[in-house]
Formats: sequence, C-alpha cells, structure tokens
Amino acid sequence: YVLIGNMTTSVVREYDSTTGAFISVLCPCPGPADMRIGPNGNLYICSYTNSLVREVNAITGAPVNQWSQTFGDRTNDIAFLPNGNILVTVMSSNVCYVYSPALVLLTSFAGTGWFRPHGIDIGPSDGNIYIIDGVTTQVHVFDPVTFTELNPAFRSPDPEDKIVDLEFSPDFSDPTPIEETT
Repeated sequence: YVLIGNMTTSVVREYDSTTGAFISVLCPCPGPADMRIGPNGNLYICSYTNSLVREVNAITGAPVNQWSQTFGDRTNDIAFLPNGNILVTVMSSNVCYVYSPALVLLTSFAGTGWFRPHGIDIGPSDGNIYIIDGVTTQVHVFDPVTFTELNPAFRSPDPEDKIVDLEFSPDFSDPTPIEETT
C-alpha cells in the first residue's frame, strides 16, 4: 500500500500500490507534512499545522504517541539516526531538533544562513545528515554525532529551483562484472 498525507482534509490515506485505488483513511493528522516509517515499524507523521509529530500504527492507524514542538514551529520532516535518535526539521524556528528514542529533546542545530529547513535524510554512504533549506535552495550537510555543519553548500543551486525534499536512490550498480559469451 501507499500512504499519502492530505493537507486539505487533514488525514493520511491508504492507496493500493498497484492500481492507485483508494483503500481507506488510515488516520487523522492536522496538516500532514512528510512522514516516515520508523525503526519500530510505526508511522511518524509531521503535522505542519499543529507543530507536532504523531506516531501511529502503520497498519491500523491507531495512535501510539505524539509530541509537540513550540506551537507555530511548522514541523516539516523527520529522519532516524542509526542510534535511534530522531531528527525533526521545523520551519519557523529554523532548526532541526534531536530527540532520543524515548522522545527526550537532546539538542537542536541549524545551518549557516538558512531559512525554512525542509527535507531531511541520512546519507547511505557516509551517514551524514542532509537537510534542504527551502529559501536559499541549498543542501546543508551535518555530522551525525556532533551535528557540526560539514558543508553549507552541497550543491550548485539553479536560480529557478524551489527544492523541498531529498531522497537518496538505491545503489543499482553491481560490482560483479558481467562476462559476455559468444
């Protein structure tokens, strides 16, 4: 199945992954932004409208937990570090919050000159944190342990860009050479 957040109706809907047919409403969530299946198999949904993260059972939609950022922070995206810590980008405070797996706020960090952090992901080859700045259209790179900014300008932006999210593609290369036979 495919889960899609709908800002207009404030719900997360389930669709058939083959046909695209609507199956059901999984759960309510005010202004759902980005979401991700966590290491525990639950769905974590960023509520842009209510500045919170809602954790629900990914199969039934039953509420498991939720926690808030400062009201008006506009929670936008979420990622999980290998040690279980949770990263949440928020647009009004212009920071990325770091929570323990027990949802204790550990720290926050920000990029050089950024405004409105959007998408976040963990680099599969280097383990670094990559966060998009929606205003400067730049990708900032951070150390996953110290949260020190390693690179404030990961890419060369195009002036016509309006980037909001990123995802690393799987490595489709096969290190085993294919031998041709004749």
